[in-house]
Amino acid sequence: MQENPRKNSWVKVTLQVYSAAISLAVALVSPVATAQDVVPDADATALRKFTEDTSKDLERVRGRTAKPLPPVKVIGRKEYLEEYVLKSVDFMWGGDFERSLDIFRALGMIPADLKTKPFLEKYGSRMTAAAYDFLGKRVVFPETDVNREVLVHELCHAMQDQRHDIAKLMRTTHGELDGILAMGALIEGEATNVQIRYRLGRSRLLGIIIPYGTLRKHARAEAEKLRRRIMRWMPDVPANLIRAQAFVYDEGVLFVERLRRRKLHWVDVDAAFARPPRSTTQILHPKKYLDGEWPVTIDVTGKQTLLAGYRLVTENTLGEFGTWLFLSTHLKEVGPSTEAAAGWRGDRVLLYRAASGAKPVLVWISIWETPERAEAMSKDLRTALVHCAARVPWYGLDTHKRGETAVRVRRTGDRVVAVIDPARRFERLLGTTWTTTQAKGKPLGDRKKQGK
Repeated sequence: MQENPRKNSWVKVTLQVYSAAISLAVALVSPVATAQDVVPDADATALRKFTEDTSKDLERVRGRTAKPLPPVKVIGRKEYLEEYVLKSVDFMWGGDFERSLDIFRALGMIPADLKTKPFLEKYGSRMTAAAYDFLGKRVVFPETDVNREVLVHELCHAMQDQRHDIAKLMRTTHGELDGILAMGALIEGEATNVQIRYRLGRSRLLGIIIPYGTLRKHARAEAEKLRRRIMRWMPDVPANLIRAQAFVYDEGVLFVERLRRRKLHWVDVDAAFARPPRSTTQILHPKKYLDGEWPVTIDVTGKQTLLAGYRLVTENTLGEFGTWLFLSTHLKEVGPSTEAAAGWRGDRVLLYRAASGAKPVLVWISIWETPERAEAMSKDLRTALVHCAARVPWYGLDTHKRGETAVRVRRTGDRVVAVIDPARRFERLLGTTWTTTQAKGKPLGDRKKQGK
């Protein structure tokens, strides 16, 4: 029986195409071949080659990389602390991080006697694996081996810096907790998202098809891994510092993923850097960011002279996540869900001190989505502030009953004014006036107009 040459030819071509497709699929979903994933403190030539190879890995997963590549250095812990940690923290908190953190001491969110520099010295000497120094334009590993997966993360930061200028982005937060965490969630969220994708597949195709649930699971696992590592090496670290750090990685990954999935590409993530999120509310509820729901900015009238004989020490905006941190610190019934602070639209906390050494005064103004939400929050705030006033030694109130005498909360419509004042000048402080402003416009444009 004679074979049909056309049929044989067709079968051969089909098999060749099928074989090529299988080979391509295997190549795309298989881990990128690497000689090694960790480089010890090696010579400059080896480290440069390792960096170049890792940059190619980043480009496979993210679609772009840092060009030119930043210097990658292994440095001493002391240099790492002084030349990166302290400088970057001071930069982000507006030049005086000790003074800026006084509000969080006054709210009992961190210990009143916590000195930041010694804490950072201890933290920096034990915990950090690497960092992208956005002020020095370099990647630094503090006396640790250069790990490929970690380097992918830090090179992603270098790429962000080249395209968007991280220092410029951080200046726009004005040292506000809410803004710092929101910006950090975008910056760290993208780098961690890329890092997880690299770990799971190291290919652009597999990166596209990773289920949202899988990514969320790994993001949560990263946050828990960080928490356990910190608690193992520094069991005395304040819990709220761990929660705040975990937020930018954990929630940041999911926020970035929501943007990326709009077009199954990174284009909306890139676009978000042009008009980044301004509040943790937008990170926790990405739809609010996409719909152009911007936080309300509060400016207190005559804040410098609000109390005769007192000076304004510092002020800040806690945001939805920061408000939840405060409530969870003082209320046993507030669990891990951030719903306790849902409905937040804007807030401003001001801390005053007297030259005479009198007890400090705290004023907290907030705006909520509805009067009903404001009413519920006013009750929670009062309970938590009483606990805070009795707990923080600055106020000189060592019992719950004495704390009650120093706290007042007033709701008017969707607005709440809360006060801690041991001297009880409540009418003056509860009558504080302020103005509000709010940005407008959808950050990524109208999807209907884009044909999406």
